[in-house]
Amino acid sequence: DETYDSLRLINVELNRIFGRPDTMFLRTTPKQFLFDGVPFCVNVIGIAKAICKEIEKRNTKTIRTMPDGSLRFSFFSHKNMTDDGMFTINTGIKDPSRTQMIELWNGRTTLDVWNNRSSGLSSSCNKIHGTDGSGYPPFRTGVERMTIFST
Repeated sequence: DETYDSLRLINVELNRIFGRPDTMFLRTTPKQFLFDGVPFCVNVIGIAKAICKEIEKRNTKTIRTMPDGSLRFSFFSHKNMTDDGMFTINTGIKDPSRTQMIELWNGRTTLDVWNNRSSGLSSSCNKIHGTDGSGYPPFRTGVERMTIFST
């Protein structure tokens, strides 16, 4: 069956890319997953090598090429030791519903990037509102919006 042969080929190449994992779940440390990176595409050959080259070409922030040619995935390595400006984050001590909310960025509550097309006034898109996405205030209900501010 052609479908079975294709799936078998894909399985072989995925095993090469991810180093023949025992299960579909990854066992790693938070430090490796978040910052140092989880290695993959180590000593690959054939189609797997071509796939890894395509992944590398995409130049995503979460995947780095190592000196040995292997790749590493991490959520935040691209943010580590970078300066995105000065954030004022609410601790929630006075109001728990504001926990982790960004109150100011570089001392400002708004940006001056977006204009309202019809009036020329500042757009609501300029408002600095939300968290950095790593957490939200406690005691949320299912109907509340979750907003993220990213620089």
